[in-house]
Order: sequence, then structure tokens, then C-alpha cells
Amino acid sequence: MVRMVGSPSGPGLIRWNLTRQCNLHCPHCYLDATSRLDEAELSSTEAVGVIDQIAELSPGAMVVFSGGEPLLRPDLPRLVNHASTRGLMSVLGTNGTLLDELAIRELLACGLAGTGISLDSATPDYHDAFRGAKGAWQKALAAMEACQRAGVPFQVQMSLTRGNLPQLEAMVELSSRLGAVAFNLFFLVCTGRGERLSDITPQEYDQALLALAQLQGWFPEIRLRARCAPQFTRLLAERNTSEAALPMGCLAGSSYLRLTPEGEVTPCPYLPLVVGDLRWQNLADLWKSSRVLIELRRDEWRGGAVLVLSQPAAGDAGPEPMPRAAITWERTLGAPTSPRRGSARCP
Repeated sequence: MVRMVGSPSGPGLIRWNLTRQCNLHCPHCYLDATSRLDEAELSSTEAVGVIDQIAELSPGAMVVFSGGEPLLRPDLPRLVNHASTRGLMSVLGTNGTLLDELAIRELLACGLAGTGISLDSATPDYHDAFRGAKGAWQKALAAMEACQRAGVPFQVQMSLTRGNLPQLEAMVELSSRLGAVAFNLFFLVCTGRGERLSDITPQEYDQALLALAQLQGWFPEIRLRARCAPQFTRLLAERNTSEAALPMGCLAGSSYLRLTPEGEVTPCPYLPLVVGDLRWQNLADLWKSSRVLIELRRDEWRGGAVLVLSQPAAGDAGPEPMPRAAITWERTLGAPTSPRRGSARCP
């Protein structure tokens, strides 16, 4: 793991849903992805301009190119290359079904630093049913094995439901055996297509967190993390986990932003509160002036307080932000401290 210090001027981590188009149909999708191409999505030229804005605001930031399924965008290699050339760390978030040896080699040549691959069970049946496509599990595993052979660090992303909760230990074991650098357990936030999907009880929620904390001790070679469950930090601290290894809780709006396929900006994919539109606004201006982002960066909301946010009125930018210390964030991709650069081999 490499711990980096983010620029105090901007977010250290940006998730960019490049497209709503997807080749699977997952019931929990926060983006409500579709098989059809949406013409409202940013063009390749517009996307390159957004990358320039990110690089100017947050030099060295990590950009996660996600979807939908990002590999369905023909210009993905160009965007990865441009981001890497501008000094950003380019990472891919994918369902893995289209990530074959050829795609990996092409993206690696363009500067890809790592990838996160979705896998929801240790055997094919549940994953294939959950993702809506027979053979999806096998293709995801093949993608992980191809990443391992190519030397591309990868993480396993599991979305927790009652149906796969009993497979948690088997999933961690499988992820470790495949060579993943991290295992991320996502607790469903009811947004998008998954608005009414959550089916685990509070007791099962706690059971999963306690199991994950125990499993970290059993599998020290892989980093285990609970996503959208900041109380996991407390559980690990109670088990005398070293401070350097503790998760940092919710980063939304403080060191993390999300971009939609149409260029809108939200604090997080699971907090779909639009704070601006990069087709006509500048990212640096939004970061400095958005009332929502300023509120999320206020220290007094940390540690159990509840912040209620509402959509600001059009043009209501709010005051200048309060000064804040440099933010740290984790990079567990096993990548070097400086981002990989694209090369002439990249198309």
C-alpha cells in the first residue's frame, strides 16, 4: 500500500462514470445503466477537456474510469492515455466481462495503473443471476487472471446482499488466491436502480462487518475494506489495528468527487446531489464555491453529527470555503508513487 498526500486545492480521488451503457443488467446499479448509448454523454473532446480541468485542480489525483461499463466507450484508451500524460493516476472500474488480454495490454500501454473488477460470489450461479448474464462470473475471473499475468494490480469489488453474505469468507479466500491487492465489500446504498433493493437486516450488517474485521487477521496479505460503512474503522481500531491501516471513513465532497456521463458533479455516486455541470462550469470554481461541498468539508460534521443537505438554488454558489489541511487518501493498487505515463504504443 502507498499512502499519498492529496493536494489541499482539490480532491485526491475522482470516480467518473464515463457512460450509462452496459452489457449487464444488475439490480443494484446506482446509475440505472442501460444497453443503449445515451447521446447526452460527454463527447471525446469534451472528456479530454474535463481531464485537463482535473489535472489543473488536483495534480496527481486518482481518476477511476467507470460506468456503466467503461470498456464500451471506444475512446477509453485515449482518455486513459491523456489522463496519465497529464500526471493523473488512471484506474479502471469494470465488470470484467470485456477485459481480455488485448484490452489489458492496450490500456497498460496507455498508462493504466490498476483496475477494480466486480465479483459477487465465489461460484458462478449467484453472480451470473445477480448480474443478469450467464458466463459473467467466468469472464470476471479470466479478467483477474489476465491482469495478474500482465502485472496490472487489481481489486475485487463485492456488493453485499443476503444471498451472498454466507460466501464472504470464500470470497476473501478466492480474492487472495487470485492475487488481488484489495477486497472491497460494498454495502448497498439505496440509489438508482437499487433504491428499494436492500435486504440485509441491521444484525446481518453487523455480522458482515465483524466477519470482515476477523478475516483481515486471517488474510493479512490482502487489504479488506468495507465501503459505505465508516463504522468499520471503529471495529478495526478496537482490534488494535495500526493507525496507518485504518480506513478514513466517508470521503464524499472532502477528498472525493463523482462525475456523471453528462458531466455533472456530485459529492459521491451514492449522494446524487448535483453541485454543478462541467459543460458550462469550471471544476475548480465548483470545488471552491459549492455550498454543498463546503459543508461536507467542515470538520464539525465528522464523528457522528448528521448533516442534512438539500439541492441549492441555481446560481447559489455560496461563500468561499474555510481553509483546511491537506487530505490523505489510500492507494492500494500497488502502483508506484508516480503515475504510469502513456506511451507512443497507445492508439
